[in-house]
Amino acid sequence: MDTLMAVIVGIVSVLVTACTIVIVCNCVRKVCAGPPGEAQPHAGGAANGGGAPPAP
Repeated sequence: MDTLMAVIVGIVSVLVTACTIVIVCNCVRKVCAGPPGEAQPHAGGAANGGGAPPAP
């Protein structure tokens, strides 16, 4: 029984770890995907306008 419990606990731990990694990766992707989307227009404006960003 002890061996069975150890195996079950090990499997559960691996599953929990895997799920945690997947969730964290998804959150990181959303966080990383957000700012660049917002930053791109500003970056484009800065590239097009040159010295325009300080003026506004």
